Amino acid sequence: MKHFWKAAVMWGLALWFLGYLLGFVFHGLVPPDEIGWHIMPIGVVATLWVLFKRIRSTSLGYYFGVAVVWTAIAIVFDYLFIALLLHPSDGYYKPDVYLYYTLTYTLPLAFGLFGRGRFIEAEKRTKVLNLFTGGTEVTNDMVQKALGVSDATATRYLDALERTGDIVQLGSTGSGVVYRRNSKATA
Repeated sequence: MKHFWKAAVMWGLALWFLGYLLGFVFHGLVPPDEIGWHIMPIGVVATLWVLFKRIRSTSLGYYFGVAVVWTAIAIVFDYLFIALLLHPSDGYYKPDVYLYYTLTYTLPLAFGLFGRGRFIEAEKRTKVLNLFTGGTEVTNDMVQKALGVSDATATRYLDALERTGDIVQLGSTGSGVVYRRNSKATA
């Protein structure tokens, strides 16, 4: 949970502050009603970089939480430090701002659905399969320790590998359950 708050709050604030600073940079370069449209592509690239390089989870719920926190930061800080503090003469809330809020919310969700989560799953799948060297029988506990995951996550990984035919389960429940690499899958 500590990792979530660090990722959500720290990176949410960092991304917001980047946009805030870019607003001042573009203020003297482009008309005020175009500032948001010039910041947005830079913000999207920065957000995608953070999602690819700094946010690490396979849980869609995690990405949903990041989306909510980042959007809340954007709305509250924009209101406090732009709408109230700077009083833009032509107002602040225009289509570019609403698109920015929409992207702030949807990019982490889309990434959770289609992005990093899938790469991590493939990475974890490989790590689990690497435990089955030389005919080794693997237990849920071994997967938990090797990957640093919970009992439920280890079970989910093993069940998925069993469904794809990569491994077979020996035993039915409890501590007697072990998994062995399916000889037909390796042939």
